[in-house]
Amino acid sequence: MFSLAGKAAIVTGAASGIGSATAARFAEAGADLALVWYPGDPHDIEPTRIAVESYGRRALVLEGDVSETEDVERWVHRTIDELGRLDIVVANAAIARNVDSAELDDDRWNQLMEINLLGVFRCFRAALPNMMSQGSGRLLATSSTAGTVLGWPRHVHYSASKGGVVGMIRGLALRSPLTASQSMASRPARS
Repeated sequence: MFSLAGKAAIVTGAASGIGSATAARFAEAGADLALVWYPGDPHDIEPTRIAVESYGRRALVLEGDVSETEDVERWVHRTIDELGRLDIVVANAAIARNVDSAELDDDRWNQLMEINLLGVFRCFRAALPNMMSQGSGRLLATSSTAGTVLGWPRHVHYSASKGGVVGMIRGLALRSPLTASQSMASRPARS
């Protein structure tokens, strides 16, 4: 097990799936967590909060939408104010919509990009000044094999968004002032 003792992390999409599992694992490793969830999500954030607190860690529950810059900036400020620091951002919030390519209109394309691609960028942009001033930090995003290895014929917008996340991470990893920070995109394996 790795150690995150004394660290604080934000995890978006924390109410279910990869986000919830990541939050619990980070808490087990010693981190305090800001758990971000979208109130319109049908999943309940309480099991994640309970899991984090079961490891003796602090859980700050934050509501909002990654497509709203003000929400993202508020999460970063509250995390620093209430947890004392920000060391890790896990930009995990995303949506997938099953739409045939020929029927995919601009509104559905743009909605998905606002969340899956721009939402990741908003999280990183809000956290970077603090991480750069403290001389360290980790920027993590959930990608997909659909964006890097495979394609889904009824999810071309999802594939494009996840491919964009990988390109963004590569660019951030090469940015010289971030030599003390690390950027990574994970592609969960299917079981």
